[in-house]
Amino acid sequence: MRRGVSGRFGGAALRRSSVPREDRCRVQGFPATTPARMIVDCAAVLDQNALNELVDSAIGRRLVTYRRIEAARERAGRRRGTARLCLAVAPYAGGAQPGSPAAARMLRRLHEWGLPAPVCEYKVRDVDGRLLGRLDFAWPEWLAGLEYDGEEFHGPRRWAPDDERQDRIEELGWRIERADRGDLRPSSTRLRLLLERRLRRPA
Repeated sequence: MRRGVSGRFGGAALRRSSVPREDRCRVQGFPATTPARMIVDCAAVLDQNALNELVDSAIGRRLVTYRRIEAARERAGRRRGTARLCLAVAPYAGGAQPGSPAAARMLRRLHEWGLPAPVCEYKVRDVDGRLLGRLDFAWPEWLAGLEYDGEEFHGPRRWAPDDERQDRIEELGWRIERADRGDLRPSSTRLRLLLERRLRRPA
């Protein structure tokens, strides 16, 4: 909104700040901030859980990356919500790029549990270099993988192909665990205990 224009809107709070050119874009012809800058701005008004969900959704949908968020934060300068933002993006600091918002939430849970950072969307190949499949999360040192069975991409039609792919990968010595939204609940300990035992030392 231009300076000098009234900022009175029922039920809305208006905040003004200068936005560098790198943080601007147009959406269907309308001027807007980039997804990265939007997340930086939202850090000042959202609580930690809501900000985490926003970051997970944006990164999981491939709308933004950790590096772009950090670059936008540096350009914005010191502001309220910086500490919350740092916590929100911490699971992605190593460059992890999960393949969906649900996988992003799973990655956050792995980070909160203090487990080694996994490789996302890891390609497993046989001894001849042929691609056997792609794992949502992998710890190659341990030959350990984790598949998140979301409802959107892992419905009944996918069960048989998924099982066949897992069998081919496990024939190479990998151990693949499966998780679903029940494992994302704060009260669930099954997956955490299983992975802690599995990742105790490299294979």
